[in-house]
Amino acid sequence: MTVERHDGRCLCGAVRFVVTPPFTDAGCCHCKRCQIRTGRSSSYLVRAPRAAVTITDGEQELRTWRPPTGNPKWFCGQCGTHLFAGELDGDGELGLRPGTLDPMPDVHPRWHIWVSSMPAWDAVPDDGAPRYDGALPV
Repeated sequence: MTVERHDGRCLCGAVRFVVTPPFTDAGCCHCKRCQIRTGRSSSYLVRAPRAAVTITDGEQELRTWRPPTGNPKWFCGQCGTHLFAGELDGDGELGLRPGTLDPMPDVHPRWHIWVSSMPAWDAVPDDGAPRYDGALPV
């Protein structure tokens, strides 16, 4: 069964969006910035073309943090749910948090980056995806 769309939302429901597959990539980032931002030892994301994502409600609630390097991070100003990484005004790709989507995409990680930043108590799952000590090679 092919899913034709994924309905997305933040925890409080103030921001809602729709994603039309296919997803172009997926992976896990284990960098310190993602650890602080998410409160986890890694951050899983799926990527989709910006044109495949339509914000249907609550765009005025979106807030952004623009780090000195990397993509801007978009979150709900009401509940703080992390929603997107990337430029909302661009035509590139957006990183999306799979847990915000219904149904959750069945896209397995294709890479693990910044594994050198992982806490000693954690381990990369044995999922066959390549592991990189730093950023994803270009």
